[in-house]
Amino acid sequence: NAIDLSVQNIIDAGYADVDQRWVVMPLETAQTLYNTDELSYITILLKNASDIPKFAKAFNEAVTPKFPNLKIQRWQDHILGDLYVRTMDLLSIFRNFVVIVIVSISTLSVFNTMMKIILERTREIGLLRAIGATRNEIMRLFLSEAVAMGGVGGLGGLFIGLSVTALISALVPALPVRIAWPYAIAALGISMAIGAVAGLLPARRAA
Repeated sequence: NAIDLSVQNIIDAGYADVDQRWVVMPLETAQTLYNTDELSYITILLKNASDIPKFAKAFNEAVTPKFPNLKIQRWQDHILGDLYVRTMDLLSIFRNFVVIVIVSISTLSVFNTMMKIILERTREIGLLRAIGATRNEIMRLFLSEAVAMGGVGGLGGLFIGLSVTALISALVPALPVRIAWPYAIAALGISMAIGAVAGLLPARRAA
């Protein structure tokens, strides 16, 4: 069968296999195109995801024997669902690799900066020791400075992220981009932790 349709929008899934076979249309239109009043599948959303295995087992035991062509499965087991899961797993590996590289570079940057600061302030450290500052006080001083440095870097990254998000939302309104605040706050905490870890050895050396 063939029917004339008006294209309302184009979806770019970013994956060639999906783009070549994915079409969204009203149910009545799809049934007319295939010359049938039947359905290929129906999507069911349960309130509790933990009930999916029990529901699927009960459905298949009660319905499939009476209607052999009717069965239920998780969306992950569907060909498109499986493709989505494998794609997201691949992206997760790439994301974790990028995070490891960024954390390593940040740690080395803070470490090198703190070592340079300590070498430049050797006389100040000696003066502090001369007027009675203890080793622990000097260590806390430089460690606090390293944590502050990491915090400022985290705030700078958060500001850049907010700016880029606002820019993308303004230029491409159809693209749903937003800040995940729990992750943003966690990233700020991680940046301060990186400062603390990277500044520990230089702070001990300064003391």
